[in-house]
Amino acid sequence: MKTISEIIPDIAAVKKLVEPVKKREVNTDKWAQWFKFDLRKGSEDEPQLVMMINACARFVLAMKNGDKPYWLSMVGSSGAGKTYTAKRIFRWHRDCGLFSDGTSQGKGLVEVVYAREWCWWPGLSRLLKGNDGYGQLRDMESAQFSVVDEIGADLDKSGHVTDCLSNGLASRVGKWTIITSNKSLGQIGRDIDQRVASRMIRDGSQIIEVNVKDYGLWQRLKQ
Repeated sequence: MKTISEIIPDIAAVKKLVEPVKKREVNTDKWAQWFKFDLRKGSEDEPQLVMMINACARFVLAMKNGDKPYWLSMVGSSGAGKTYTAKRIFRWHRDCGLFSDGTSQGKGLVEVVYAREWCWWPGLSRLLKGNDGYGQLRDMESAQFSVVDEIGADLDKSGHVTDCLSNGLASRVGKWTIITSNKSLGQIGRDIDQRVASRMIRDGSQIIEVNVKDYGLWQRLKQ
């Protein structure tokens, strides 16, 4: 089995992987408004948050347009808005997937009726440690769109839960998937499972790594 250093040989390679794919131009300000997301204009954090919002916007557009499914992983510092934006996308999808770009005046909307599953991984991991929660795990594996939130926030000394995560994500190849974690990509490979880190960068998957101030701290500092 390859080591994480073989999968991700150097930081330059990682930087190339996390650059947003420029398949479509998006209006960041418009999408930030749709997400109800503060880009922290003029701050040192703005470029990274713009990158994350652009990646989320392209993910929504790809789902709406029926493109080939892929994974979007948002990893890095806490308080960046990763779970917040994932919830916004999930709620849009939950509410029949109706989406307007603000210019169509309600025309040309697409209804998405795929099965969906929100999986808060720390909660599910506690169930799995007690030999429970396998039904929810199967739902996460089979849903056509799933959010797996906060991987790496649990402690798994036995390795059983980690295997469940790795196998569960393996079953999601070719399905719309959002993954969030407060760990970096390198930490995921080292502390969770190199198989998980490897899958997050394969098969057209996109990974956005952010290192910004916690939103609550930023709000306090700007006062």
